[in-house]
Amino acid sequence: MRTLDDARGARAGESRRERSGGTARNLSKCAAEAGSDTPRALIMAKRRRTWNIVSEARRYWKASQRWGEQWATGREMLIELCARSHHDDVNATVSKLWLIGRSHSAALERSHVPGPPGVYLRAAAGVCAMCPSLDFEFARLRRLKASGSTFRERAASCVDRLATQLSAETGQYKISLASKYVHYHVCSVPIYDSISASAFRALDTSKVRGLDYSSHVARFQSIVDQLTSVGFEGVDARSVDDFVMWWWT
Repeated sequence: MRTLDDARGARAGESRRERSGGTARNLSKCAAEAGSDTPRALIMAKRRRTWNIVSEARRYWKASQRWGEQWATGREMLIELCARSHHDDVNATVSKLWLIGRSHSAALERSHVPGPPGVYLRAAAGVCAMCPSLDFEFARLRRLKASGSTFRERAASCVDRLATQLSAETGQYKISLASKYVHYHVCSVPIYDSISASAFRALDTSKVRGLDYSSHVARFQSIVDQLTSVGFEGVDARSVDDFVMWWWT
């Protein structure tokens, strides 16, 4: 559901039209200075400066939301699965880890070092062992508005606990998979991966400087505040993720 090639392919048909705009001219100028106008060069150009989130959203928000609509059915199925299965069912937890990880380029077995057989079953058993506290944390997060320090601290704590638990079986701090797993149980929690982390840093003008997940949530909150303050509607973790996936690639 969340693939770089899909986003690049969707944008290919619009690239020439977009490059007539100010953002594209700036990108092409930056890339030209680096001696290349390839997608990778354009991404590197984005990393070298801070962009105005409101201006970029006015150009690309609608297109990014149209692109995201193709995944809506699959997302709703994952949300429904997570809503009706608690963490007293190891097999259901295996399915959730597998489906969320594989569909979002964050598979549990994704590693430079091959993991031992049965990693999904052992990881799921470890996640289930976190309960009932994990399900209680999800319930508390659902009751909070996705703004302010309380939400940020609780979301960061929940994602960190899950990533730490997954690391016991994989040997890696699976922050990306953990954030995506939590997101499908609590849709207000933002996804963290290399694309969203880089795009948030490029688009956010707040004073947040950290690189941890708590700082990522703070940038997300700042972006939401900026967009809603100028009239954008439906700005949440899912729509922002679609936007940065479209914009960054």
